[in-house]
Amino acid sequence: MSTPVQPHATTGLFAEFAAATSAEWRCEAEAALAGASFEKRLFTPTPEGLTLRPIYFVEDVPAARRTADFPAQADYGRGLRASGYRARSWRIAAQISTPSPREARAAFDAEQVRGLEVLNLAFAPAIYSGGLGLEATYPVGPTVGVALGNLADAEALFRGMDFDKVEFRLEAGAGALPMAAMLFAALDLDDAMLAKMRGVIAADPLGACARFGCQPCSRESIWLQMGALAGWVSPRAPGLAVWEASGLPYADAGANAVEELAFTLATAVEYARALTPRLRGATAATRVGAWALSVGPHFFTEIAKFRAARVLWARALEAVDAVEATTALRVHARTGRWNKSVLDAHTNLLRSTTEALAAICGGADSLDVLPFDEAAGAPDAVSRRLARNQQLILAEECELRAVADSAGGSWYVETLTEQIAAAAWALFQEVEKRGGMAAALQAGFPQEKIVATATQRRAMVEQRRTTFIGVNLHPQADDKESGLAQIERTGPGESNTLFSNPKSPATGLAQARTEDLFEEALAAVRAGATVTELTAALRARDAGTLFSVAKTLAPTRAAESFEELRAAAARAKAAGRDLRVYLANLGPAKQHKARADFSAGFFGVGGFEIVYPQGHDTPAAAAQAALASGAPVIVICGTDENYPAAVPALASAVKAARSTAQVWLAGAPGDNEAAFRAAGLDNFISIKSNVATTLRQLLQTLGCRP
Repeated sequence: MSTPVQPHATTGLFAEFAAATSAEWRCEAEAALAGASFEKRLFTPTPEGLTLRPIYFVEDVPAARRTADFPAQADYGRGLRASGYRARSWRIAAQISTPSPREARAAFDAEQVRGLEVLNLAFAPAIYSGGLGLEATYPVGPTVGVALGNLADAEALFRGMDFDKVEFRLEAGAGALPMAAMLFAALDLDDAMLAKMRGVIAADPLGACARFGCQPCSRESIWLQMGALAGWVSPRAPGLAVWEASGLPYADAGANAVEELAFTLATAVEYARALTPRLRGATAATRVGAWALSVGPHFFTEIAKFRAARVLWARALEAVDAVEATTALRVHARTGRWNKSVLDAHTNLLRSTTEALAAICGGADSLDVLPFDEAAGAPDAVSRRLARNQQLILAEECELRAVADSAGGSWYVETLTEQIAAAAWALFQEVEKRGGMAAALQAGFPQEKIVATATQRRAMVEQRRTTFIGVNLHPQADDKESGLAQIERTGPGESNTLFSNPKSPATGLAQARTEDLFEEALAAVRAGATVTELTAALRARDAGTLFSVAKTLAPTRAAESFEELRAAAARAKAAGRDLRVYLANLGPAKQHKARADFSAGFFGVGGFEIVYPQGHDTPAAAAQAALASGAPVIVICGTDENYPAAVPALASAVKAARSTAQVWLAGAPGDNEAAFRAAGLDNFISIKSNVATTLRQLLQTLGCRP
């Protein structure tokens, strides 16, 4: 039986110290705040609607987690294996999306000898969308995808791999059955080798539908194909999962941790529910599944999110009397895209390192650290090596493979785990009330929540209430804008249009019995059928309506508005536009420095050049110096006390000499706004300003196209 966690040791090193209580600590903290609000100054709200405390005590930990359980016990929040990573370390993955199958294989072989352990493939849009011609909606960027069209492509990609050493994760989207047929036809393994295979054929039709909007078949056909694939794979290759509930489409669109967890759980439950009758039981249906989660920027939240994923899955399986299948859960982690930028791109190395550490502390089974320059285009060999080495350093030099549940027992992490799990479970139940994840997606419920969350999170970034170094704070003055150019889309080598070829080797799929469906697909591939032909034949046997959703979730990044601003500023400068901002500093440094520094940062993140002089003794002197500089934008920086007299004098002097000059104020004008504007003030900035919107409007005023 587990024993309660004690708040303080009564013997040993700290025995001579009296145990402080939470009430005593709060009394000391309030005294230090000198009258400021305890809650407003020390409590931190999160995008998930939770509130973080500055310090946690044992009484803060929910009763469900206030025990000294070990990993592999209870709800598995502390891990699935008692010895953590000592028994089985996380696997080092790196997504490969080179269009050419031969080049993709060469890239993997080169990286495998340098520490890569998982073949993690992103496929071209024809695979994800089942050949529906959805390339126009595929995200521009490095994830073009491997163009796997036929058996020759599959053999070039898969043949000869040592599956004693290699695991794989194949992002199959809606095209799992055709893609798996290509895989197994190319390998042509005997039963002994099949039994050794480890990995995930990541069929995630609902995630693909949320991204692309449509499936190549009806909902019933989706479940039939997944069931046929699972029925063939499970007895032959028990180390393979055939479906993956992925939170990546939701996280990439701006979902918070609770939303990502809830919608991933709802997807997993939907897949398990659909496969249960086809695999004769919930345990079998859940054992062939996996999860994929993004890793966001909030370190402890992300640790708790991965721990909460296991808690939620155990709770869901307990409801269907299949809790023993919890230990089969494998969770793939991928560092986030939401918080990455092409601006000051090397800071992404720091972000992804802390994200990788969070995923490891949370107990991820495999991890893909995205290269630091991924947002700007196809990563090169150097950035891919750095991404791989980030994990190798954490594993080998930091020795994190020798640690079991490094966050276990922390009152903060245990509390946060329970809070995130509870909030995600409540949202999951809301999805269930709407008929499950498929029905909720068709009704647009997850999409609406995520768009609202992303809008709120983006506003926080644009107001600089959430900071990104090099993006909306401390911009790098000489940052190269060339990284803003995106790579060209590269499509697969075969046609992406569905067609019915009467001579296609895949035509037999249309009449095949359900239990023979995958064997028939294998035979068709060996006879020369392409992915598109397999998809067309599967569609031909499907009398239902194509499964589709009206609203899709496009990948987005928080930094995009600032990237656009900096790109517009760069174009304007190249065209000869003057984008200097003169800080009209009033008085000595102690009177103007705070607002001058604020203004320099405010305009600097938009690509403006800052002229930062010493303080001026009088408004007239400030106006004269500002006019002499020739800068098109003049920002008055001083104190609220000297503004009523100084601002009208300075603004009117500038406008009288040069009416086209933009005169702005650092700080909110309050009741003086009407008088200031009458004197010539054009605008003002404050901590409440939306930086991106304000600077975009200023560029337009200056005749620049944002």
